[in-house]
Amino acid sequence: MTVKSPLATDTIPRNEDGTPLPLVISQPAGLVVKNGSTGTFTVKLPCQPTGTTTVKTTVIDGSGAMTVSGGSTLTFTTGNWNTPQTVTLSSTAGQGGWQRVICSPSGPDIPGFESVTFHVLVS
Repeated sequence: MTVKSPLATDTIPRNEDGTPLPLVISQPAGLVVKNGSTGTFTVKLPCQPTGTTTVKTTVIDGSGAMTVSGGSTLTFTTGNWNTPQTVTLSSTAGQGGWQRVICSPSGPDIPGFESVTFHVLVS
C-alpha cells in the first residue's frame, strides 16, 4: 500500500498503519555459513519505488569472521524492483560465531522502505 506523503507530492510506500515496508530478504530467520566458505541470500523491494533505490549490505558486528564479498550495493529501479538480487557473504577460515548483517535502503522513497537486520552463524 502507498499513502500520500504530507511533505511531498510523491507517494511513499508504507504499511496501512503508516510504518515503513521492510525489504524482502530470502533468509530473514538467519543464515549459516561454514568457516572459510561463502553463503548467499537475496534482496528485493516490497513494492515498486518511484525512482532508483540503493540497498547497501554491511556486517555490523562480530569478530571480523565475515565480510560482504559480493552485492554490497544493489540498485533497484521501477523496472527491476521485484527481481531478487544476490548478496554473497564470505567467512574467514578458523573464525566462528554469530554475526549481524544489515540491509539498508536509500533513495527517493526513504523513509518508506525499512532496513532489515538479521543474524548469520559462521560455523
